[in-house]
Amino acid sequence: MEQLEYFLKNPCSSHALIRERTRKRTSIVPFYDCCEDSQHAQLLIPLTHFDKSSNYCQLSEKKLNDAIRQATQSGTSNADNVYFQLSQCVKKKIHFIPIIQMQTDLKLGDCSYLDTCHKINSCRYVHYGQLMPSEQSLSAEDIKHNNEVNESLRIWDFTRGEPMSLPLREVPPAQWINCDVTKLDFDKLGDNFAVIIADPSWTIHMNLNYSSLNDDDLLSLRMDKLQKEGLFLLWVTGRTIETGRSFLKTWGYEVKNQITWVKTNQLIRTISTGRTGHWLNHSKEHLLVGLKEIGWS
Repeated sequence: MEQLEYFLKNPCSSHALIRERTRKRTSIVPFYDCCEDSQHAQLLIPLTHFDKSSNYCQLSEKKLNDAIRQATQSGTSNADNVYFQLSQCVKKKIHFIPIIQMQTDLKLGDCSYLDTCHKINSCRYVHYGQLMPSEQSLSAEDIKHNNEVNESLRIWDFTRGEPMSLPLREVPPAQWINCDVTKLDFDKLGDNFAVIIADPSWTIHMNLNYSSLNDDDLLSLRMDKLQKEGLFLLWVTGRTIETGRSFLKTWGYEVKNQITWVKTNQLIRTISTGRTGHWLNHSKEHLLVGLKEIGWS
């Protein structure tokens, strides 16, 4: 018993090796604060250009320097020069700059979708472009650590006799099936999936840019054939929380938990405007966690 207690109290060497390997192979990424000065966002509108392909803004250093020079020539000190303060702020903090277009109606407020809006060229809500800091926030020590990580990742490891190196390992291509799932023979896919995540096209009585299925059609899908045992993560709407629970039980799962996703926009504000619900503007979605175990019914 003493020997058993010793083994239980002391971590095994493989765990210690994993922790050490993780410590030496985890890169340090920069963290930037967001600017909370609303005046800065307004000052940056004429000084930046929004790139629609990347959803980022590009700062014109020339325009900013000209603004600083004009304020200085008028006798304004650096302490009172808002453009000088702005130039220091854009080096260290993230800024979200309003994108004002011809059709933008400021009274409508922020778009619920913001950088993921599919109709940004015609949307009347306010969108924002992101301006990243111009200065690297990593210290020399952090940069040195990341360089060592990159070198370490090229060293081959051995797992169960098979050599493995993340940068040198061949990455298999992504695989997907583009088809009408209502006509798909689920038997062809097998039943060895460990985790399944599904986001059904629930009928929500709104105009959508994709087709939806009624509850009976969704229930007729033989999702029960995909797993002998495992986890099933099912996204549901406010209306279909109980319906989703019933579906999972019918497919052979026991609902173990529920995750609530509170939606926030780029400005870390709760979504409260736009087209996010039928009766109310919903600012959250739910994910049901179902578990199927052999012998459970």
